[in-house]
Amino acid sequence: MTDTNGRIGSGTWRWLAAALVAVAFMAAGNGRAEAAERVICRVLTVEASPAEGGVDKALLPYAEVFAKPPFDGFHSFRLVHEKKYELSLGTDGELELPGELKGTLQFNGREGKALKLTLNLTRPDGRQVVVEGKSSSGTPFIAAGLRSGTGRWVIAVECRD
Repeated sequence: MTDTNGRIGSGTWRWLAAALVAVAFMAAGNGRAEAAERVICRVLTVEASPAEGGVDKALLPYAEVFAKPPFDGFHSFRLVHEKKYELSLGTDGELELPGELKGTLQFNGREGKALKLTLNLTRPDGRQVVVEGKSSSGTPFIAAGLRSGTGRWVIAVECRD
């Protein structure tokens, strides 16, 4: 509202200030929501082999996992590739995988502290393998079984906010 001289009154200024503060809070909240809908995932491509060789030094945090079924039949775990990916909710991230393997990783939301994921791998013959899993900080989601040159491919995915 204006007074008789055409100036904006103090009540109007208070209303405008409150509206600007509300808009600023909504924008800040929206930024937090967008950040919550993105995750960083580290994808490790490992070749598991029955040949002797032990666990690659870079994979020592996973040695306990590799000592249990279904991995206990393999005696060599070699890190072939590692890369970080930033994923947005519901969008496929194209993975870099060895040889003729192709794949995508999708972030599907949250379940408590766990992040829900879909790993889609395409074999050289075109057949697809789709695996759904969960990851949380320090706990990887692991998929394995596709043939490699000397054994099997193991894909370990660990994500965080």
